Amino acid sequence: MKTKQAELYPDDIPRFQLMIQHCRGEDPTKQAKDNYDASGKIEDLSNLIISLEKAQRWAELIPYALEMFKRERNVANVLRYVTCLRRTYAQDEDIVNFLDSCTDLVKKEPELMSAQAWALFHLGELKKSEEINNQLLNIRNNINDLSLDIYLSVRTGEWEKLPAILDREWNRRNELPVALLLDLARLTVFSARERALQLVRECTEREPNNPRSLLQAHSVAMALAQDDIAMPLLNRVRQSSREGDNFIKSLSTREVVEFMQDSAIGWRKKNELFRNGSIPIHWAAHIFNVPLSRLLIAIPRENKVQADARRRQPIPIRAGNRRSIKMLSVKRLALDVTSIFILNELGFLEHLFDVLDEALLSPRFMEMLFFEGEKVKFHQPSRIKAAKPLLELRRKELRVLEETEGHPDLVTAVGEEEAALLCAAKRSGGLYIHSGKLYRIDSYMEEEAKLGDFSENLASPVVVTHALCNEGLITENKLKTALEYLKLVSTSEMSGATLARAVPVFLDRVSAEYFSKTELLEVLINSGRKVFIHPAAFDEWQALVDTERYSEDMIEALEKVRRVIREKMTEGKVKFLREGKKSNDEEHFGISALSLVDLLEDASRIDAACIDDRMLNSKSILEDRYGRKVDLLCSLDVIDMLVEREAVTKTERTEAIHKMREWSFSTLPVDANELLEQLLEKKVGETGILMESAKLRVIREYLARLHSSDFFCAPSDLEYLDELWRIGQKVIWDLWKDEKSAVGDIVARADWVVDHIIPDIELALRFAPDGKERMEDIALARMMTALVPVEIPGELRIGYAEWLERKIIAPYFPACSTLIDKASEKIAAWAMTCAKEIANEAENEIGELGSGDANQEVTRNDNS
Repeated sequence: MKTKQAELYPDDIPRFQLMIQHCRGEDPTKQAKDNYDASGKIEDLSNLIISLEKAQRWAELIPYALEMFKRERNVANVLRYVTCLRRTYAQDEDIVNFLDSCTDLVKKEPELMSAQAWALFHLGELKKSEEINNQLLNIRNNINDLSLDIYLSVRTGEWEKLPAILDREWNRRNELPVALLLDLARLTVFSARERALQLVRECTEREPNNPRSLLQAHSVAMALAQDDIAMPLLNRVRQSSREGDNFIKSLSTREVVEFMQDSAIGWRKKNELFRNGSIPIHWAAHIFNVPLSRLLIAIPRENKVQADARRRQPIPIRAGNRRSIKMLSVKRLALDVTSIFILNELGFLEHLFDVLDEALLSPRFMEMLFFEGEKVKFHQPSRIKAAKPLLELRRKELRVLEETEGHPDLVTAVGEEEAALLCAAKRSGGLYIHSGKLYRIDSYMEEEAKLGDFSENLASPVVVTHALCNEGLITENKLKTALEYLKLVSTSEMSGATLARAVPVFLDRVSAEYFSKTELLEVLINSGRKVFIHPAAFDEWQALVDTERYSEDMIEALEKVRRVIREKMTEGKVKFLREGKKSNDEEHFGISALSLVDLLEDASRIDAACIDDRMLNSKSILEDRYGRKVDLLCSLDVIDMLVEREAVTKTERTEAIHKMREWSFSTLPVDANELLEQLLEKKVGETGILMESAKLRVIREYLARLHSSDFFCAPSDLEYLDELWRIGQKVIWDLWKDEKSAVGDIVARADWVVDHIIPDIELALRFAPDGKERMEDIALARMMTALVPVEIPGELRIGYAEWLERKIIAPYFPACSTLIDKASEKIAAWAMTCAKEIANEAENEIGELGSGDANQEVTRNDNS
């Protein structure tokens, strides 16, 4: 080039140098940038863009791509700039705003329409996104459009479209990626069960050695309750995984036991975090592996029907330091899933939507609702399904073992249940059928139990299966099918004694489930043998079936929420926030927690937010990622707002709080006027104890359960306990001012308040970091408050004094008599100070009056 330099245009020389660098394999970006900086010409801008694109330096490319678009306004340059924005995870608002500025070009290019639809989707503009994507579906077949169609169906709550999408794409399913097909199968396990199952089979055949696809197929099979298909897939995942993939890790029995021990420690830690409000309830649901609706719908309903208050489980929806917030001016309210569930359960959700201009939800809310329903439906599905016929057979000839005590040495070796069944088999000359080898319970399944003579009465399920075939009770094909299943789930060895005719059979719970699965249990019962099961097995199966009732309740409640929100979306009352910052936190905290992330993303469109969580609503302000602040409400604040706007009556509010106490929602306020009204309606019974109303009983049981469950352990809870004491003291004074009531009734009511409302000091401070040091000071302050003279009607003063002596002072004798002395001294000093102040005021008033009289006399004399 040097020899020909004189023949070249000067402007072309740097460009030739750029071409030479490119041919040498060097990075020409610096040269290209220098060329453009020097000339500013479009040719050099184009070269710089090509260099940056080839190096995939998207962030550096953004300003140059935009400059190129400004110089040459065409589709290619729009595509390039949008690609840069998407590759650098730019704000979706930036993408939408840019594409809105060139709508004429967007309409010409499907890829730009797709980029616009996806950006709107992430911003929560689901309706606009759907309109654009529907146009794309009509003009092309593209995986991105299909994926967005699926996501939109889930997020808009139009779940009925999912089987229709599957039907539409069915004939070209071989052209679609396996991961997308399995996602669609996962979403249609209930609405298109047979096709979902077929997709599992076809996808595992298309990619038989892809561990990710196999694991995804396993998840779908488990959701379909097809354990017989799902379990072999796990083995295939293990076999096809390369070293370092860590899809599945094989553990020895000892490692499993040690892992379970570590998990038990972790479980206790999780419970402690949940109990003391250190984690949001959304995360608690994820780490406990239960649906959020289980915590906010099912458990509260169980609490309500649980007669024994000690077995109720408090739900931490409200911080102890929370105070009511009046928000009459709220027009746009962001609602968290926790508040939606609770307000729906109370019947106030539709009322709230009606009084607001807009309710804003996480764009992932419907998605979360869909998977909530999945979790509820998939909760131990195969076990519940298996338990029903087992319980039904109990009504026929399946017997319960009555003698449940085993030989002491045998109990030590194999456990109580196994020992009881084995001893019963020995006594009756029968066979105990165990699902596998019988190991010593302290050997980590590494050492078989030494059974001695009892081994003659032990056999495997295979023995029973062959016996039924030999007796002509099942066919050879049935035998083959049963043995294949038993080989899959347990040992296939023909171990143990043979099964003679009419010999009683004793089944462990797992063997009973195996026989039920293979449809052999009823055959065995009808074979003329007595078949026994341990009572603990029946208890477990009954408990499993009992959970189904609440599963149906949860599904019904979730469906109602979907229906209401879909209706309000149509009316324009419900809209969606933008997605929170992109992250991979779903696997750590669950999708319900991601919906919370969306609430914390951008508060610019809302007047306030509502979250029912003890940890989060301990503050009255919500701050978004940009530092913007809005008021943070809870469901009680929303109910108060509905009362103020006359959408809900005060009576409905009172009943709602009563219901929430029955559900054991934590740290609900006790209203002094409401409590006083309830107490004044009740009189003392024959035993000298107050005859409670239903509401008083619920308040008593509610507070007692919160204390006994150790939920009052967060610093904010001390404020709640202080408030209970203040309310209790006020109600006691008001009770003693009631001249219409008999002294006996007042005494019983005041006793009830002291016993059930005012917190015990020791109990209240047991979790406080300086509880022991503060205990005497607080007791002294309480004592002084109780003993300070109050205005009591004359005829009740003696009764009040006697009650104070018995109920307030006497419990401190003799152990804490010094506390009484200190209180007396302080009250005496206070009384003396008050007396002096009164005397001084009286003296001043007399002096002023005397001076006034003298002045008046002088005036009269002057006038005369």
